[in-house]
Amino acid sequence: DMNTFHIKRSPFSVKYVYIQHSLVSTHMVYRPQAFDNFDIIFCAGPHHKIEIEARERMKKLKPKHLVQHGYGRLDKIISRAKKLHPNLKKTKEKCVLVAPSWGTNGLLEVHGFTLIDNLLKNGFRTIVRPHPITFLKNPKLFKKLDKSFGKNPNYSLDLNLDSINTLFLADLMISDWSGAAIEFSFGLQKPVIFVDTPKKINNPKYYEIKINPLEVVLREKIGIVIPLEKLGIIDSYVSSILKNPEIFSKNIVEEREKWVFNVSKSGEVAADFLNSLIEQ
Repeated sequence: DMNTFHIKRSPFSVKYVYIQHSLVSTHMVYRPQAFDNFDIIFCAGPHHKIEIEARERMKKLKPKHLVQHGYGRLDKIISRAKKLHPNLKKTKEKCVLVAPSWGTNGLLEVHGFTLIDNLLKNGFRTIVRPHPITFLKNPKLFKKLDKSFGKNPNYSLDLNLDSINTLFLADLMISDWSGAAIEFSFGLQKPVIFVDTPKKINNPKYYEIKINPLEVVLREKIGIVIPLEKLGIIDSYVSSILKNPEIFSKNIVEEREKWVFNVSKSGEVAADFLNSLIEQ
């Protein structure tokens, strides 16, 4: 949203580069003009390039330089996973990571108690990793959760967004529309259960470019989607998936190769491009 709100472009002759902080699409969870005023966009995958070009055509915008970059956080997860000691994990209980997005319809905000209560009652180690904005906007929620579940040894709360350690502990993730679900699945080849909360939409006219957002496309390819009314029996879905989670692995790798540029090499690509700008 540069130049749309308080952060304005410099009056000097400089170039502004945007580096993606999520694998999700650019046209539904972001505001309509989010990327319009950058000169260069680092695209995590082909979907970003296609979406931005579609908006440029529709709004007759000056074309931006779109770089086939990749996604550094994903590369970090993959690299760390290769280096981990094979015995890092395990408690005997299966571990579920609850990591949804934020918003008025967010999974934690509206349905957190029901979800966590079900998982703990059925013996799953449950790590709750909220989006930091959820914690900032709704701190009372976590006090209630701590009061209800804090004494249960299988319950824990991870507030360190920079840490990726809890990703490795989890056998699967439960999410809604969070980009973290794609990172988890693509990085570790593990499945996700998507609870079908209302879409997270910050651009009410996202459909105008006639491209289905990646976070919609991938849901049934890297895991399963369950309706909200089944949340009270989510343990049965968790148990079913964890009987044979490997069935998702091949498909997850195929989707990752399809939707992410330069897997495990994005840092080199970015550095080479930025150096070329400096040398001009």
